[in-house]
Amino acid sequence: QAAEAYRQYLETKPGDRAWALLQQGRSLNGAESWEPAAKALTDALAARPAEDQRLQALYFRSFALAGAARYPESLADLRAIDSTPQSLRGQAVKEDEFRYRFAVAKIRAGDWAGGQIDLKAFVNAFPQSPLLVDARDRLALKGVVIVVGRARDSAAAKALVADARLKGFTAEPVQGPRDQLV
Repeated sequence: QAAEAYRQYLETKPGDRAWALLQQGRSLNGAESWEPAAKALTDALAARPAEDQRLQALYFRSFALAGAARYPESLADLRAIDSTPQSLRGQAVKEDEFRYRFAVAKIRAGDWAGGQIDLKAFVNAFPQSPLLVDARDRLALKGVVIVVGRARDSAAAKALVADARLKGFTAEPVQGPRDQLV
């Protein structure tokens, strides 16, 4: 619904194109509509937004691309953000969130060692981050894996495993520090 509201807003305020498309992409991400979100955010970037909006569009497009299992492209967006001076980047995205997402994107794109190094650096640099537990969960994994779900109990984990296996994946639950990863 929010994505539609931003589309309608865009019709009445074409001068706010980059901003409206950025908001539309974020809304579509929230609805897990990955490909439409990626398109809206790509369109936002094409509209030549201000630098903070450009960084946000890249950041949120990286979420959409990861959700669509387009990991190398997601990582490329995060690398573009990383090449921006931290003083500018910090105005657009929270540094702890960015560092965590960048490490995870490396792992998903196949750079296991680089992602693990970045996660360890994240744990040391951001001991108060709300993402600290997630980072520790990922550091507990001892091999290249794809986490497709998180479950609070064994019944929910079994359901996620069954769903993954129906889709042709090898899956098993792994106990993390606070819940089960599948």
